[in-house]
Amino acid sequence: MKLTVYLAFTGDANAAIELYQKAFDAKVVSLMHYGDMPVSDNSTPMPDAKRHYIMHALLDLGESQLRLSDSVLHDVVKGNNVSIAVSLDSPQKVKDAFMLLNQDATVVMDLQETFFSPLFGELIDKFGVNWKLISD
Repeated sequence: MKLTVYLAFTGDANAAIELYQKAFDAKVVSLMHYGDMPVSDNSTPMPDAKRHYIMHALLDLGESQLRLSDSVLHDVVKGNNVSIAVSLDSPQKVKDAFMLLNQDATVVMDLQETFFSPLFGELIDKFGVNWKLISD
């Protein structure tokens, strides 16, 4: 079994991809826009204003993957029921990722040494995604 986190956004998935590429050196494995969908006789056409929205993206983050998209089928409610724990191999990488994600973010727990990690921090980024960054 493989577990992959899937994040839904409201038109800013592309900006989230750019941030996560910088923060985690993420690689885009696949990326599809709603405008790339084939149009059939029985499908509802995508409004021009949303054709650039991300229909599906898959990012490689080292040994893990992250999937995300812009939701057009339902409203997205930003909440605190999902958090993503990212284990990085050095305190410096934790600091670097935290600094990048901390732009317009809410810090839940500032970077600090804990009993379980040389460096740990938690924040909610500007997209409403809760990140727990930990140094191995």
